[in-house]
Amino acid sequence: MKRLTAGLMLGAVLFSGLSLAYDKELAKRFDGMFSQMTPEVLKQRPCQVTPQQLLEMAKKKEEFVVLDVRTPAEQAVVAPTWKNTLYIPMHELFKEENLNKLPRDK
Repeated sequence: MKRLTAGLMLGAVLFSGLSLAYDKELAKRFDGMFSQMTPEVLKQRPCQVTPQQLLEMAKKKEEFVVLDVRTPAEQAVVAPTWKNTLYIPMHELFKEENLNKLPRDK
């Protein structure tokens, strides 16, 4: 169910990008971001981790960043308290200032 939800969210993001592709600059930014997400890369470094995987990463003291894309109302219910958590609601994720906050090495 979580994978289906994640797939639908990714599809919505991709579709919204395609519907705005008339904006050449925006299309260029989307392409730069999503063109790196090849099946080979996603197999090695999936964009979604399970809670169990997250706990294992924390136990091993691996460096990672949690990207919380929920709305502020959703975050008010429960929010992770991991260090290195970025709170950027999905509807604000593709703003240039927020894209610049995303680490490129994690």
